[in-house]
Amino acid sequence: MKIVFLIDRISHYRSFGPIVDAALGRSWAVECWHDYSHPRHGLKAYQFPAIEMAPRFLCGTPQFRQYRGAGDTGALSRLADSVVMSLQPAEAVLGERRAWGAARPFWVLVQSGIDQFITYRPESVLSCDAVALTADWWVEWAAEHYAQEGTLLDRNAFARELRERAWIVGFPELDAMSRIDPSEVRARWGLPSDAAVVTLLPFPQGVGKASFWPRRIFGEPRRWRQLVHTLPRGRFEYWPYIRHGWTDARVVRAIRAFCDRNSARLLVKSRLKTPIPPYTQAVADKCLYDESHYPPTVLEALAVSDLCISFYSSTVLEAAALGTPHLCITFEAEAYCGENRELLGYFKRFFNDEEGGVFQSEGVSSCLGIPEAISDFAVTKLSDFAMSADARLRYIRKYLSYDDRGGAERLLDHVERAVAVDTRLPSCRP
Repeated sequence: MKIVFLIDRISHYRSFGPIVDAALGRSWAVECWHDYSHPRHGLKAYQFPAIEMAPRFLCGTPQFRQYRGAGDTGALSRLADSVVMSLQPAEAVLGERRAWGAARPFWVLVQSGIDQFITYRPESVLSCDAVALTADWWVEWAAEHYAQEGTLLDRNAFARELRERAWIVGFPELDAMSRIDPSEVRARWGLPSDAAVVTLLPFPQGVGKASFWPRRIFGEPRRWRQLVHTLPRGRFEYWPYIRHGWTDARVVRAIRAFCDRNSARLLVKSRLKTPIPPYTQAVADKCLYDESHYPPTVLEALAVSDLCISFYSSTVLEAAALGTPHLCITFEAEAYCGENRELLGYFKRFFNDEEGGVFQSEGVSSCLGIPEAISDFAVTKLSDFAMSADARLRYIRKYLSYDDRGGAERLLDHVERAVAVDTRLPSCRP
């Protein structure tokens, strides 16, 4: 039997790297299929999964193959006797179940935050044989999300079916921490060994979205340009932002002042699709993009950080797991999403400052509005964000299940048990 990982973007090794290594460590036949139909030009061309960009693994080398995505029926037909790990549901790649019958591979959908639930319909998620989740909490979140989107006839029935397919494995990505030496990371990035570090994940400025506020108001540091954008369009609802100077540039300056007050270095980590603005580069001690996906650069950054600051980034989950306090700079969902009502729905369900939620959880992650970040943050102490060990453990149990680095091994244990009872597949062992 072989286990196949579908690499649709090179960044998928962030999720799959530890699982590939664990499978190699068990002497399984491991293949990584790189989707060469991915665009080579445009906003996400940097994510093209070139085989030569694949990471090195600790336990061996998988077999690499090219394929052409969902339309490559010739290649996909060779998956019949395989376990497939993918960030896409089976239906999205293979088509309807009845078209494959007994020749269909055993399909494992590996959770990547909320991405699968906001991208695919519920029946597509349920087209998988198994769904590897970080915690049971996500079953209920997905069911509620689909129910509010109006795509479910029976919320409870969906939750029951998803739970039947769910493998609660924790967060395999975190297993990559075994490859990270914080001292080496500090030396590589020129960060003193004894300096506090604040990592900023910059505001995305509406990348890929047509809304007005992210780029034209909040992301625009020049007031006269804000007026040029606003006056002809009659967008006077954003006048308070212009009048008070509520801009990303001023938030960044407040963060810089906070770092200076606390003798901390400012590390800015972004993605190529979200270029770091000049005003942020001007005040940062170090700016970087993804240098690696296994181990992920963001985990390296968190490993040397005393505080992580973001604008509603799901990296809050990794920060909690690593014991790094998190601060979320909040903003109005309506302003960010604009007229995209579909985006607004799930955004408000997940990206919010409700107490006890993903982003506002006392002792782990706190929220601060834009005006408050500008006026108050600069005089805050780093110690004000100290993480509570008990609160962190409760947070991890709720969203990640396990406070360890065993997610990949747990996932493969589930594979072995599934293979033992699935007549489509021979033994895992060679």
